Amino acid sequence: MDSDSDSEKESCYVPQRLSRIVPTSATGMPVLELKTDVLDHYTQWEAQKRKNITVLLIAAAAAYIPCDSLQAKMDVLSLQTVETVKKTQQQIFDRNAQRMTFIKRSAEEWVTHDKLLKLVSKEVITEEDYIKEKEARLKRLENAIHNEKERMEKENKDVKEKEAAALKIKTEKKEAAALLLKAQEEKKKAEIAKKNSQHKSVYSAEGLAEYQSYYETIKVYKEKYKPALLDPNFRKDVFKVKKTITRYVSQLQFKQQVILDKANKVLEIINTTKNQSEKAYHVLLNHLAKSILAQAEQEIDATPMAAYFLGRFSALMTGSVPELFPYLIGRLYKRAPILIPHYHDGNPNLSSSELRLLMRYKYEDKHEKTKFESYLKYETRQNSYVMLFAGWLQVMPGPGQPPNRLDVKHGWIWLARICNMPPRTITPTIIRSFLEVAGQRLMREYPRQMLKILTYLKDKMLPLVRADTTNINEAGRKRLENYLRDCFNAGTIIAIPEFIEKKI
Repeated sequence: MDSDSDSEKESCYVPQRLSRIVPTSATGMPVLELKTDVLDHYTQWEAQKRKNITVLLIAAAAAYIPCDSLQAKMDVLSLQTVETVKKTQQQIFDRNAQRMTFIKRSAEEWVTHDKLLKLVSKEVITEEDYIKEKEARLKRLENAIHNEKERMEKENKDVKEKEAAALKIKTEKKEAAALLLKAQEEKKKAEIAKKNSQHKSVYSAEGLAEYQSYYETIKVYKEKYKPALLDPNFRKDVFKVKKTITRYVSQLQFKQQVILDKANKVLEIINTTKNQSEKAYHVLLNHLAKSILAQAEQEIDATPMAAYFLGRFSALMTGSVPELFPYLIGRLYKRAPILIPHYHDGNPNLSSSELRLLMRYKYEDKHEKTKFESYLKYETRQNSYVMLFAGWLQVMPGPGQPPNRLDVKHGWIWLARICNMPPRTITPTIIRSFLEVAGQRLMREYPRQMLKILTYLKDKMLPLVRADTTNINEAGRKRLENYLRDCFNAGTIIAIPEFIEKKI
């Protein structure tokens, strides 16, 4: 046993018996217990030196350390706070210390037993006493192993219960946080939906964004080019040209050749000025936009067909001079918020006078500014702007002519926006006038959709207007009702004539 070969056998022997002494429990922790086969072979061990037993137990003690280290890593990964990690590490350290103490005590028992065996061999004590002492020591060792096993099981159970409780609390907190987050998101969505529903009944967000993008050009004009008019000489020179443009616009009529002739003359003036002065060029563009709108306000109510030739002139000029388009459409939307559409009546803090100003009512007394124009005058002017808009977008360019910047798609979008908002007092009048000018072109481009729109107007919108007892525009509602009835009876959209028929 003391030779090198015996040492090699002993070193090989220790790991083989280690699986009996240090099995692995279901929890992954090593549990020290005495197997039955160990007791059965105890008489065989007595022939070996007791130091092998000591080595075996020390190896078992060493086996606890990596197992607990691995368990510590697993425990740490499942914990959340630094304090809990430190506490768990201390518990594992204490556990290892207790196990080491127990195993060393067990080793001492074996060493003491080895001494007793030597005493028996020297006949210092009787064999009967030796057997009793041996059994007593084995009993104590088995009890110690049993107690250690129970303690570890209880400890593992407590740890599992604590982990389960911590996991439950963590899960409950996570669920509570998720519920809170969901409630906050739902509240936010509800607020957005409420806000959207409110603004959708007052204005079109897309239409307002378009208007603001167009009006940026006018803001730049006011900041950069308009101050040049403070110069008397510049203002005098520009005034002569502006007067010429105004005259050409006022001479427009339904004849195609007249429209082309006036457009070419105005275009020549614009291009000549552009080569001479950038400031004068933008001043003239702004003036031309205002002249077209002023002519529409003055002429369309008296001569509805003027919407066609003013619309064609607008299409020719904006197609030939792209910089004119934001000036004209921006000022048109500003003067007629119904084309955005934007009713401004969603703010309860606005006074009646403030609301009328936002809707572009004019004062009858321009100097005192104490009395607004009547609704009839306001409706007439707004109706003229809507008809100009309709006459412009329905234009189909002829051969060699520039494309229409305000194509028919804009008309369909505006009509859909109006129908998706609650009707106001002015709604029946402007819809009828719009359809009388651009309806036939829209029907050619969107036949199925337009039929649905007409049906909606007849079956849905008119009853809403009829039910409004505060509506002061009963005549406008009645005219739209008669117009829709005539369209359905005729099987087509009835339009205002674009030309004056020759009398025979």
